[in-house]
Amino acid sequence: MYNEGLYSDTYVHSRLTQQESMRRRLMLAACVILPILALVAAPGMFKIIGLLVAVIADIVMIYFLPNPHIDYEYVFVDGQIDFDRIIAQNTRKTMCRTDLEKVEVVAPEGSHALDGFQNLPQQDYSSRNEEDHHYIVVAKGEKGNIRIRFTPDERLLDQMKMKSRSKIKDE
Repeated sequence: MYNEGLYSDTYVHSRLTQQESMRRRLMLAACVILPILALVAAPGMFKIIGLLVAVIADIVMIYFLPNPHIDYEYVFVDGQIDFDRIIAQNTRKTMCRTDLEKVEVVAPEGSHALDGFQNLPQQDYSSRNEEDHHYIVVAKGEKGNIRIRFTPDERLLDQMKMKSRSKIKDE
């Protein structure tokens, strides 16, 4: 008899943080203001140099703009969970991979089960929407324990509970 195993995938859209959103607005404003400033403020022949510098600065800023189209997918297969980042619906990168054997605890954000893990470094692969229910995975990483913030659905939580009920907290 074929055993399908445990499998779940969850796809969430991530919002920009308030800081990222503000940085994006400031960079876009600078992209508009710099060329205008170069044309208005630079005397004579320096207008061309100023405009060239402004255009180069604009290209660099646009390259480093925070992307508002970031999604995350959590893929759970037989105890292993992958946290993938998807940019603009076409570029995928596995940001983190862990196994439930390396996990200390999975609990809702703010749970007392996480009290002993507050000072660990945290990676955020959540929707960043405060109305959603976020969970924290505390797992052993390459450089010690880490906290991973994510936004699972009920199916993913159920699959994780089937594999390792004692590590998944509901409180």
